[in-house]
Amino acid sequence: MGSDSAPRHSQQLSDRSASAEAATLDIALPASGLGSSPPAAIVVAAPAAAQPRISEIQAPEEDERLEPWLAHVSVLVHLAAFAILGVLIRYGLEILFGPEVAHVTDDEQTVFIDLPANIVGCFIMGVVGVAAKRHISAYSEHLAIGLATGLCGSITTFASWNQRMLAILASGLWVRALAGYIVGAALPFVSLMAGIDLADGIRWQLKRANERRAARNQPAIRAPRSDHFDRRWASLLLFFCVSVFLATGAAIGTALDDSSNKTRRLWFACLIAAPGAWVRWYLSWLNGGAVGKGRWWQWVPVGTVATNVTASVLEAALSTVVLAYNNETSILVVGAVQLGFLGCMSTVSTLMVEVLALHKAKTGRCWRPYCYLYLLTILPSFLGGILVYCVPVWALNYTSKYNHL
Repeated sequence: MGSDSAPRHSQQLSDRSASAEAATLDIALPASGLGSSPPAAIVVAAPAAAQPRISEIQAPEEDERLEPWLAHVSVLVHLAAFAILGVLIRYGLEILFGPEVAHVTDDEQTVFIDLPANIVGCFIMGVVGVAAKRHISAYSEHLAIGLATGLCGSITTFASWNQRMLAILASGLWVRALAGYIVGAALPFVSLMAGIDLADGIRWQLKRANERRAARNQPAIRAPRSDHFDRRWASLLLFFCVSVFLATGAAIGTALDDSSNKTRRLWFACLIAAPGAWVRWYLSWLNGGAVGKGRWWQWVPVGTVATNVTASVLEAALSTVVLAYNNETSILVVGAVQLGFLGCMSTVSTLMVEVLALHKAKTGRCWRPYCYLYLLTILPSFLGGILVYCVPVWALNYTSKYNHL
């Protein structure tokens, strides 16, 4: 496009996506804010046969780049469409595994209502946001951001997980709440690793297939052409139309659907899902930035910590509001905000990828992933939730049962 701002802007958009490149390759936390140089990344040593990093793939020529503001809009519409889809998937999994159908999860159990969504979202993240991200980014940079940050980040929700444990704690079941935090972290992490292994297995099978085809003098199975200007324009227009269609449908459903309060809550949640994903993406610009004197805490994904803790405290505060003003309007509005906006603002999939990155980093500081997960993310959310939710419940004798569905 003539100026060097477009390539820099597009590279920043790619660096700010919510996931790392791969578990067996380099796992880098997103870059810091607009106009800043990328900070030092958490790097995992790659095996000899590993594929090159995303940054080593030849970027499109400058004249194939969208204008910076169009690239920004393209990312936002990708995030909006996938955020709405993520809310629908999360809601469907809550219903499928909940007390109404499979009777696997329950609001008052360690296997809480959003655990299946967190597991599924982390599995998908392992496939598309880690192991296959390099290939997806080569095809469409903004599609990779939409899948990892928009879809996987919106299927999973940290704030709801934290609130379920607070509600259990407020009922006096301390051990069950503690077990819920342990199970809620362990199973999504295992699911993330399973997704990575599945994608690596498929990649290995494709490599073997190409070797067999080469032995028979047949053409190899090749990836689609790398990202280019026409595809970027087509993707922008497609996802703009999809996001407008989904948002319009959600608005109409919110205004006209009187079949049940649950259904209206779902429509309303879909309507406000995109802003939650946008807030999370903008806060991810803080990841990798310096925190504290001497930049000692640069390894902390500040943006992810901020979005998860903030969303958790807000969800706890809104749950207290519903207990204080328990009427149909408050349940509808607060339930939609929790399911849509705060559910998409907080994320477990990105959290698990960053824990994996810290675990695999060859820094000699094996305590970092545990410090990040438990001391910097779960503990502040837990303490903030106790202050704004559990204390009012105990002091005013509210019932702690509240289901945002």
